Amino acid sequence: SGAVTVTGSNYRAGAIKTIVLTNGPSDKALAFPASWIFLNARPTTLLSSKTAVLTVTSLGTTEGACLAGWASSA
Repeated sequence: SGAVTVTGSNYRAGAIKTIVLTNGPSDKALAFPASWIFLNARPTTLLSSKTAVLTVTSLGTTEGACLAGWASSA
């Protein structure tokens, strides 16, 4: 229940993380570090009964050096 907040630490250049989020019967609010750069629109909600994949690539050692891609099931 409640919102899903994604945070990061231990940034390392070249590191890639993939996270799969599966939602239950109600919409969930999403929050990501403000300095992450999204390749597509920054998601704010994962709709009920949907699955999403978030991939984050760190190009440096700071939070602001992260590129994120996002897709969810239709």
